[in-house]
Amino acid sequence: MSKQKVPLWTKTFTLLFFTNIIMWSGFSLLISTMPSYILHIGAPKTLIGLVVGVYPMAALFSRPIAGYLYDTIGRKTVFLVSTAVYTFSTFGYPFANTVLFLVVLRIVQGLFFGITTTGAGTIIADIVPPQRRGEGVGYAGLGNTLAMAIGPAVGIWIMNTYGFLVLFYTSGIMMTLSFLMALLIEYPNIPRQKKRISLHNIIEKQVLPVTIITIIIGSISGTIMAYIVIFSEEIGIAENLSGIHFILNAVGVAISRLFAGKIMDEKGPKTILVAGLVIFGLGLLLLAFSQEILLYSAASLIIGLGTGIVNPTLQTMVINMVTEKRRAAATATQMTAVDTGISWGSIILGWIGGMTSLSTMFVICALILIIPIAAFYLYVLKDYEEKAARAMAQTTQEKTILPANP
Repeated sequence: MSKQKVPLWTKTFTLLFFTNIIMWSGFSLLISTMPSYILHIGAPKTLIGLVVGVYPMAALFSRPIAGYLYDTIGRKTVFLVSTAVYTFSTFGYPFANTVLFLVVLRIVQGLFFGITTTGAGTIIADIVPPQRRGEGVGYAGLGNTLAMAIGPAVGIWIMNTYGFLVLFYTSGIMMTLSFLMALLIEYPNIPRQKKRISLHNIIEKQVLPVTIITIIIGSISGTIMAYIVIFSEEIGIAENLSGIHFILNAVGVAISRLFAGKIMDEKGPKTILVAGLVIFGLGLLLLAFSQEILLYSAASLIIGLGTGIVNPTLQTMVINMVTEKRRAAATATQMTAVDTGISWGSIILGWIGGMTSLSTMFVICALILIIPIAAFYLYVLKDYEEKAARAMAQTTQEKTILPANP
C-alpha cells in the first residue's frame, strides 16, 4: 500500500488534534495576561518572575514521571485524569487573590500540564501510521503553534475588554471542552508494563543523542521568546507592531509543517534536519542585523520556517528510535529536553546579550547551530539509523508473534 493511501485523519487522530489545540488555546490565554493579574492582586513586580516561573519548572519536573505513568497505568486513564485535574484547577483562578494561592495553583497546573501534554504527544505517535509519522507529528505540532500564536493576543483582548473574571472562565470553558472531546477518543491498546520507578524507566537513554540537539534548539528558541519584544523596541519598531514576530513565526511554522513531515517520512532526517538548522541560522542572522520592519519581518518568517522543520523532525526521530513500549518514556525525555533548553538557554544566552548586545547575542545563537549540525553528521545520524532499524524490526517481530501468544 502506498503512503498516500494510508489514512491519517482518522476519527481518533482528528479528535486528539482538536483536543490538543483547544487545550493549548485555553492555556495560552493566560500566558500574556498573568503578569498583569499578579499586579492586579497587589503583588510587587519582583514576584512576577516567581509566579510565572513555577509553572514551567513544575512541568519540567513532571514530564519524566509522566512517561512512567503512561507506560504502567495506561494511556487513557492517565491522560483523562490529568486533563480533568488541569481543567478543574483552571476554575481556581477567580479565587486566587493572594500570591501564595496563585503560586500553589500554578504549581498544580504546571505538574498536570506536563503530564497531559506528554500524553498527547505519546498518543499521537501511537495512533498515526508509521509510514506517515513525521507528517502526523508535524500537523499535531502545528495546532499547538497556532494556538500559542493567537491565544496570547486573544487573552489580552479579553482582559482589556471584559476583565479577568471573564478571561479565567473562558480559559476554563475551553479546557472543559478539551476534556469532553478527550472522552470521545478511542485510545490505543498499548499493553501496560509492570516496572518500578527508576532512572531507566523514567529517562529513555536510547534517544539522548537526539535530545542534546533538542536542548540546543530549545535554548535558542527560549532566548528569542524572552528577548524579542525588547529587541524590537531597541531597533525602533512601534509597540503595536512588535507582536508581528509571533504571527509571522507561526506562519513560517505552518508552511514548513505542510511538507517537512512528508519529506522526513519518505527520505529520513539526513537532508531535512540540516536544511531546517541552516534556515533557522539564516533567520537569526537576519534578525541580528534588522534595523527596520521589513528585515525584521523576513527574519521572523524564516525563523518559523526553520523551527517548523527542526522540531517535528527531532520528535519523529525520537519516536522512531524506540518500540511502542518505550514510546512514552522517549516522548517524556524529548519534552524534558525542550523545557530544559528553554529554561536555561534564556538565562545563559541572555547573560551574553547583557554583556554585549542583543544583536550580538542573536549572531552567537546562529553560530551555535554549527554544533548540532556537526554532531548530527559525526554521530547522531548513524546512531539514529541503527536504532530506528532495530526498533522497527523488534516491533514487527512482537506484532507477528502476539496473535500466537494471547
